[in-house]
Amino acid sequence: MAGRHAKPRRGASSLVTSASGAFVLQSTGAGLNLAMQSSLAHVLGTTLFGQYSLAFNLSQLIATPADLGASSSVTRFIPQYRVLGQRGHLRGVLLAAQLVPLVVASLVAGAAAAVVAGFGAGSAPVAVMLIAIAGIPLFVLSLVQMNMLRALGHIFWAFAPMLVLQPLVVLIAVVLLAPRSSLVTYAWVTVGALGAVVITSTCTVGLITRRLGLNESPRILELRHWWTVSLPMLLINVVQLVFQRLDIVAVAVLLDARSAGIYAIANRMAVAAASLQKAMLSIVAPQMSGLHWSGRSPELERLVLRGLRLVFVPALLVTAVLAVAGGEFLGLVGEPYRAGYAALVVYALGQLISVGAGPVGWLATIVGEERSMARINTISAVLAVVGYAVLIPTIGIVGAAASNSAGIAYRNVAASRLARRHGYHISLVRAFRRPAHA
Repeated sequence: MAGRHAKPRRGASSLVTSASGAFVLQSTGAGLNLAMQSSLAHVLGTTLFGQYSLAFNLSQLIATPADLGASSSVTRFIPQYRVLGQRGHLRGVLLAAQLVPLVVASLVAGAAAAVVAGFGAGSAPVAVMLIAIAGIPLFVLSLVQMNMLRALGHIFWAFAPMLVLQPLVVLIAVVLLAPRSSLVTYAWVTVGALGAVVITSTCTVGLITRRLGLNESPRILELRHWWTVSLPMLLINVVQLVFQRLDIVAVAVLLDARSAGIYAIANRMAVAAASLQKAMLSIVAPQMSGLHWSGRSPELERLVLRGLRLVFVPALLVTAVLAVAGGEFLGLVGEPYRAGYAALVVYALGQLISVGAGPVGWLATIVGEERSMARINTISAVLAVVGYAVLIPTIGIVGAAASNSAGIAYRNVAASRLARRHGYHISLVRAFRRPAHA
């Protein structure tokens, strides 16, 4: 009996240790990013910071489809090929997943720049919007490389450049340059920091490829198969932008840049409620794929339940702190940002709902339900967009947060039902009642 239980306990210890390391990186990165955003918000003021947020959120809305879903599919293919020992396929996907999105992103950036130059950028200055667009290829490549390194098991090198190096460079620049520099200068600094991320990640991927001896394997390209899997994931990624970026853009368009600046800071603080879940998912996503392709479904379910148990209580505590003291936190950035308190609380509750559901969307994708998840995500996004259109003009930035949270709630309920069809019963009740070794 003890022998049967020893292995799961080691698995739990390994999960906690790995997630703890990822959490340190993610929490450090989240802290630096919040400090960077708060510093910019304080230095620029609500209106200019709203213009900055609009430019870079809109550019990332444009950028994400350009990776063709590769940033998600690599976390499925890389563990699969490593488990199956298909080194040629692994080498091929490492090359194609970087090269093809980079070319597509460059073309998309060129087209977007032409549109902005000809028609303007709304409430954002044209110069700032063009600078943000120039960073699109860098953003796409860095996102793909981050997930590649994550799938290869190199958590530090996956997250440190994007989550720590980039905000740190911008934060240092803000401290050194404020208050003498303009919005254009800070835009260039942001893109330059992204360039540093790409250089670091490119070198790391190259070194790992050499260390694995993949350069000696024949490169096998299965582009049709890869894109068959990647494109439904692309739709999921695009729909995710409705929850991660479009709300800020909608506030700027339907209200004004000042409101967008206030909402953007509330948004950044609220995502702290889900930071541990992101850290845990960064560890378990490649493991989930590996367990599925190894035919170890019971172990996969235990892994997900264990992760859910570990992340929910901290997320609940963070949400409670934000509900009690969120107004004071916003006031530290600047007195006008206190107006985002109600939106902060509503958005944080939406994040807590997402944490409580567990990674059911990713689980459904792993078992081959990419198309079903694409449909679910599309419906949830439509609900959110309709909410933005109706509620933002009516009740302001709280309407954006409420619409976002409602879409998240629908998505997680639908994804949970989908996972149950494949025998995976993920819930908070099971996570806290079911022993980890059961």
